[in-house]
Amino acid sequence: MQNAMSDDNQRILREEKIITDNEVALQVGDKYVAENVLTRTRRIIHIPTRLLENTDVRRVLKGWVEKLLNLIMK
Repeated sequence: MQNAMSDDNQRILREEKIITDNEVALQVGDKYVAENVLTRTRRIIHIPTRLLENTDVRRVLKGWVEKLLNLIMK
């Protein structure tokens, strides 16, 4: 099973030069893969734990903020 990483994660991986502008990051099982969208070639990539932890925290905070705003707006 493969899952594309979120747009935020893709952006961070490009900023960190882990993937190129022509690549997308996928999680395949317990591995992370960069796939070139033009040539369809794949390579295994290493994503530092600090990046994975930061994106998880952002996702939780974003969800929490959205719920809070929804409560306020009602």
